[in-house]
Amino acid sequence: MSEHWRLVGIDGCPRISGTFWVTRPETDEDTIWVKSVDVTVWSEGRHHGRILYSGDLAASVKGGVVDLRRHMLRADKLADVEEVWDDMLAVIAAVAAEVRP
Repeated sequence: MSEHWRLVGIDGCPRISGTFWVTRPETDEDTIWVKSVDVTVWSEGRHHGRILYSGDLAASVKGGVVDLRRHMLRADKLADVEEVWDDMLAVIAAVAAEVRP
């Protein structure tokens, strides 16, 4: 894989699992972009979940600070992500760390 992008899987969070596309543009190496590929936001108890596909979630990470804006989430999935907002921020920071300078 390139030093500027990775497909990163996560399953260590109780309510979030799946794969993210993580890129560090060569033109702006201080910013890392994280997008959902196939990410499940599970209900309490993991009985069912909402899947975030490509284009449903996009965030940036700069200096370890995650910038996930609500308008960067698909509207019909926003409520599901808001339920796990702090966990999602932690997951995004963790997967962003996989693309190192």
